[in-house]
Amino acid sequence: MELTNGAMIYSFLSDFRYRSILSFLAFFCAVNLAFAFTIDPGSPQTACEGKKITLGGSPTASGGKAPYKYQWTSSVGGVSASVANPEVTVPDPGAGNTIVTFTLEVEDAGGFKCEATVDITVIRVSDVKATDPSPQPDASGPARVATNGQTLVIIDHNDAMIEAVPEGGSFPAGCPTWSGTNAPADGTTSFTSSSILDGTYTAGTKTVNVNTKQKITNSIGYPGFTASNINREFNNKFKFQDPGTSSPSSLGSLSFTLSLGATTFNTETVERYGHPDFGWKRAITLGISASVMGKIKHPTFSGNVSVPLVGSVSWGLFATAGVTGSITGGVEKDPAAANPPTWQGQNLTASLTGTIGAGFEFDANTNFIKVGGSITASTGLVGSLRLNGSNIEAKGDWTGLVGNVTLFCYFSDPASPFVNYTGTYNLIDGASTGWAVIYSLPTD
Repeated sequence: MELTNGAMIYSFLSDFRYRSILSFLAFFCAVNLAFAFTIDPGSPQTACEGKKITLGGSPTASGGKAPYKYQWTSSVGGVSASVANPEVTVPDPGAGNTIVTFTLEVEDAGGFKCEATVDITVIRVSDVKATDPSPQPDASGPARVATNGQTLVIIDHNDAMIEAVPEGGSFPAGCPTWSGTNAPADGTTSFTSSSILDGTYTAGTKTVNVNTKQKITNSIGYPGFTASNINREFNNKFKFQDPGTSSPSSLGSLSFTLSLGATTFNTETVERYGHPDFGWKRAITLGISASVMGKIKHPTFSGNVSVPLVGSVSWGLFATAGVTGSITGGVEKDPAAANPPTWQGQNLTASLTGTIGAGFEFDANTNFIKVGGSITASTGLVGSLRLNGSNIEAKGDWTGLVGNVTLFCYFSDPASPFVNYTGTYNLIDGASTGWAVIYSLPTD
């Protein structure tokens, strides 16, 4: 028993000496009694992801034998520095994590090394978004959004919302930290701008890109022309007369107006968001119209009366007829609609309109005042064809019966009337057959 007790006492003393040596060595790493060598990595902090902070104490190392060699490393983010008090950007610890540990190793001139760590609690940004509230100029659908690492392409405008998304509930005051193009103040969760600039917007370490584009439009236009009041006179047997060979009261008249509407030919190029290759949409549109409108007044149904000391009054019944044709629409090649994109007809429509009418007009020229006017009733038929996808469709329309009334009065200058009235009245409503498919184009 004594032997055993002696062995137990010896074992206890040996273990006590071993633990004391370990404790002394650990303490000696932080405080070298011989050289008073100490290091201070700084106090724990709470900081926003992406924010710049300063590490180390004041001083970071003391005692021992100067100069010192410093080496800082981080548990994530690959931060590395070799100065006593480095300014570092707080990295993202990763989803679900909030701690980044910075490790400091210091070696003095005598070769003695000490190591210490400090933990930084990180307020994470889980994502950053750029939202375009407007769809493509010719598209419908929800707002388009780009997130971390993506690019939002904005067409023909510069307004968008940039937003930082916190991990968890909300950001504390001062977070998130922003950098990049036209960045807002730190602590701004989101901002909407009507003058978004091209470039990057970084919240914390998450970055979204914005790229504004303008439609590239080339137009070729012809303003059109109108040749009106082209007149020919004829007698009651419809034989055309040279001007001045007969009295006005015995002649009828034929007049017509030729009009070529403004002609446009447009090509348009738009960069499409959402297509894997950010392909370009291309569109070609055409608009052209032409018309011929005629008016005939026969001498049998017209007259001219002279009133002594007063002036003259002319009157007549007349008929009108006209034809108008137009082509509008175009084709486009859109990578957002089909891949690979193909040329497709878009609102390509051709129409032909025929109108007829009849009316009564009068003109009184006195020594003091000029008075004139007309009453007309007209109707028309419209035939239209359009390309709708792969279908050729047709439609017929009756314009109904429309009445027109004009009245004017002036003293000496027709350009300055004191009465100038024009009214249009819908006498009988029109009707339409609606669009009907008459032929389907092959799709292969």
